[in-house]
Amino acid sequence: MRTIPAASPAVIDTSFWSLCAHVGLVPYLWEHYACPIWVPSAVYDEVFHTPRGYPDQLQMTEALEGGHLEIVDPEHTQPIFHPGERSVLFLAQEMQAVALIDEFSAHEYAARTLNIPVVSVAEFLSDAWQWGTLSQEAARRYLTTLETLQASPKIFLDYAWHQLDGKEE
Repeated sequence: MRTIPAASPAVIDTSFWSLCAHVGLVPYLWEHYACPIWVPSAVYDEVFHTPRGYPDQLQMTEALEGGHLEIVDPEHTQPIFHPGERSVLFLAQEMQAVALIDEFSAHEYAARTLNIPVVSVAEFLSDAWQWGTLSQEAARRYLTTLETLQASPKIFLDYAWHQLDGKEE
């Protein structure tokens, strides 16, 4: 199991942000990662790709205004993945930060090729429980909601369920 210390600097991807906003996890991000959490402009653009005021858009606006998020771009990238994922991966590498990504291929690339710490939303739930921020019951509720959305890779969900079940007394 990877160990991500609390208060680590982090860079957040669109999928991670949108899922956290949708299930109500955004406030917990401020408790676990150094603020501001960095958001590449490509991720910002992806979140605001529609003119409607979705919850992820409203929460991102509030978080930027409140100093919890800051738009920062990497100096260098390579032509892989989508612009948001690419920016997150290379900014995390440059800043020696955790990549918060919920897409399997980018997650694996971060861990195996770039050798940077990476966390999915399901893993974040497991971490939040292990760090004492969420009760096991609350982590399970969030994980069930995340599973219901069918937006997070099954391998991440299975890992989190295993962590929650394996630590149960």
